[in-house]
Amino acid sequence: MKFLLACLLLIATALPGLAEKRALVLGNGAYPSNPLDNATNDARDVAAKLRQMGFVVHEGIDLPRAEAMRAVQDFADELDRDDVALFYYAGHAAQIGSDNFLMPVDAGFGTEDELKASAIRMQSILSTIGERSNTRVIILDACRDNPFVNRSASRSGAVRSGLGRMEAGIGSFIAFSTDPNNVASDGAGRNSPFTAALLRHMATPGADIHAIMRNVRAEVRQVTRDTQIPWENSSLIEELYLGAATTAPAMQPAILAPRRRARPQWRRLPRPARRHHLRRPPPRPHDRGHPAQPAGPGRPLVPGRNRNRPARLGAFQLDPPHRPHR
Repeated sequence: MKFLLACLLLIATALPGLAEKRALVLGNGAYPSNPLDNATNDARDVAAKLRQMGFVVHEGIDLPRAEAMRAVQDFADELDRDDVALFYYAGHAAQIGSDNFLMPVDAGFGTEDELKASAIRMQSILSTIGERSNTRVIILDACRDNPFVNRSASRSGAVRSGLGRMEAGIGSFIAFSTDPNNVASDGAGRNSPFTAALLRHMATPGADIHAIMRNVRAEVRQVTRDTQIPWENSSLIEELYLGAATTAPAMQPAILAPRRRARPQWRRLPRPARRHHLRRPPPRPHDRGHPAQPAGPGRPLVPGRNRNRPARLGAFQLDPPHRPHR
């Protein structure tokens, strides 16, 4: 028994851990000034959808900066190299200089430096997650009408609406709700146009992440009448499926036809040969003391019928055995 337990423990430690799909979903809408009606709905609905798709989801709604940073770190600590790490954010964001920043609910107005100090640099989130997972999906529905751009003092005008391009390492996929330096719509219904399309298409069986984004882009473009075009940057090496991949149909067991009995050899002969074959008497067993000899050159050997006939040995013929006269 101890030997069996030791073997099982050895096998368990030798096998690699199974890869999982994990997600961190953040949604900020309760800003003191210019709150967003749909951002928290978007985050809650995306979190629920990802749970249905088999993701292990960490969810944060209306978090201040310190709690949001802690949520990112706790999420990264649970990741393994083979896990699929998905980060979704809905809320305000801004491009400051060459960097993109997500705005927590306690982000303050003021100078450019004060805004940077109270916001979350997006590149730091990418680095934290990228250190633990080889496959990363970043979805940002964050380019909304931003009060931080208009109210933040910046002599250089470095605070701009929309988000700039972001580059990540191999194995990353970054989706934006609109094209660079543009502003996305918050929507008039429960969800923004981008998240509403994402919820409809993200679980499509057999569709990889690129196919999902093509469907989302087509729908958002139609709904917004070409004023909002979702964008993405990808450095994925292999196809990535958020939902279930298409599997080949199960093979049905083959039904073998019953084997036909082999036809007797005489039935394969032409009909005249069949009659000759059936009329021929059955062969008699050999006489061990007198083996059968051929009756002549070119004639077949018939067991038991040629033993008293002379046999030819080369060019000589043996005389029949002498029998005395009576």
